[in-house]
Order: sequence, then structure tokens, then C-alpha cells
Amino acid sequence: MSIKAILLILTFIINTLLGWYIISKSQKNKVNIYYGWLCLSAGFWALGMSLIHFSFNEEFLNDVILKLIYVPALLIPLFYLLFADQFPYPQKSFLSKFYRFIVLITVILISLVLLGILKMENFKIVETGILETSLFPDYLILAVYYLLYVLSGLAVLINKYYKLTGVIKVHLSFVILATLIAFTFSLFVSLILPFFNNFNFDWLGPIFTLFNFIFIGYFLFVKSSKTI
Repeated sequence: MSIKAILLILTFIINTLLGWYIISKSQKNKVNIYYGWLCLSAGFWALGMSLIHFSFNEEFLNDVILKLIYVPALLIPLFYLLFADQFPYPQKSFLSKFYRFIVLITVILISLVLLGILKMENFKIVETGILETSLFPDYLILAVYYLLYVLSGLAVLINKYYKLTGVIKVHLSFVILATLIAFTFSLFVSLILPFFNNFNFDWLGPIFTLFNFIFIGYFLFVKSSKTI
């Protein structure tokens, strides 16, 4: 088993345990629910990425593994955006007005992936290993969707930051900083580089999100509870 596969499997285990723990702490709190599912989505994204290293059949890679990677990957920006809308308090914004539309876009994209209509990349087994190639315009659709949802989530959090004071403002600043750093690195290695057919560092994407989720999870669900 390669080091990449081991690290991705560990990322899957830690993210899923973290997500389950956060949701179990308060199953009625939308902040917990959305953040927990954000962790779970990232965990299953890591699992899908790890399975690439155990697959040696092109048809299986393109028909099964591809879906196991991109279905949870598409859920990550959605749950991040919904989390941003609820933390640290819900507000009436464009999200509340277009909530169903925002969710519907994700549902449509996931349906297209499951039906095999939307394929962001192609796997091909060569002598040196597995060759990954991005497909257009499918990959462009993913890039626009990802950037739109993540940047919208950041904009919502930054807008709330300027309206807050005290400890909760400090916590929010950590959330913004952590997500900005994690998503910047993840988007670079798992979205921008693959856009130019460079998948050499794609496996680092889920690992970057892991550091982000642990950091934010600590400040939101451990440290904040101690200060209350």
C-alpha cells in the first residue's frame, strides 16, 4: 500500500469520525449538521481518492471510482455554503431566498455524475501507472460551481464578521482564516492544477481540508463550549 493511499484512508477515518461526533453533539443544530456533513463529505472524497491506488481496471475507474470521488466532492462546497449561512447565526440573505435553487444545482450535478453524463476526468492505465486527463467542458462546470459556492460562503462569513463583537468575532476570524488557507491550497492542487492536466498533487486536496476541519472543529465545538 502506498503512502498516498495510507494518508488518504487516515483522512477518511478522521474526517468521518469528526463529522459523526459533531452531528451527534446536537442533531437539531443546523451549524452542527452542516459542518458535520461537510466533514463527512470530505472524508468520503478522501476515500474515493484512495481507491484509485487499488484499482487496475479502466472501466471500473471511469464508471465507479470517478463517481465515488466527485459525488462527495460536489457536496463539500454546498455544505460549506449552508454552514456559512448558519454560523454563528442565521441571517436573511440571498441564501435564504434561493436556498432551494442552490441545493437543486448540486442535486442536478450529482445526478449527472451518477448517470455518467458529467465526467470531469478520464482514467487510462499506462505502463507507468494511471494517467488522469481532465475533460472539457465538464471540468470547467465543476470549477465554476466550486469557486462560486466557496467564494459565496466566504463572502457571507466576512460580512458577518464586520457585524460582530467579542469572543464570537474572534472565533469567526479563525473560521475565515482556516477556510481561506485550506480552500486555497485544496483548490490549487485539486482544481487548478488538474485543469491543466496536472494530477500529481491532487491527492493532497483532502488532506488540506482535514487540517482545516480539525482546527475549526476545535474552536467551534470544543473551545467555544468552554468559554460559554
